[in-house]
Amino acid sequence: MSETKSAAAAVLERVLQVDPEALLTSRQVVLLHALQPAGSGNANTIRGLSAAFNMRKPTITRAIDKLASLGFAERAPDPEDGRSVLVYSTAYGQAVKAFLDGDEGAEAKLNAARKAWKAKQTRAAAKSVKQQATAA
Repeated sequence: MSETKSAAAAVLERVLQVDPEALLTSRQVVLLHALQPAGSGNANTIRGLSAAFNMRKPTITRAIDKLASLGFAERAPDPEDGRSVLVYSTAYGQAVKAFLDGDEGAEAKLNAARKAWKAKQTRAAAKSVKQQATAA
């Protein structure tokens, strides 16, 4: 196995350590590393990511959808251009990046970020159920 393939396999193995359901492609891992945290002033757009990585916008959109479904990324409307959407990495996504990079102390931060994201998901689900019950 070439060095590049073994390095890619090692990264993907670390991704599975993050979350066994996080079956990310190498493209998704690369995009996650490209995303900046909210408030950093360096937001990405789908169009910008498409140009930077020479990929079609639908391909980038699907990859971002997967990252968002895992809690690693989120979208926000661009306040300067209503037609555009900004893409950021979440705190969980930042912790995943640090873990994949082998940063010291990243595992503890990752576990805390995962716990916070799962709690947020639980609250959102409970709110949805409550709204549905109220509407019925």
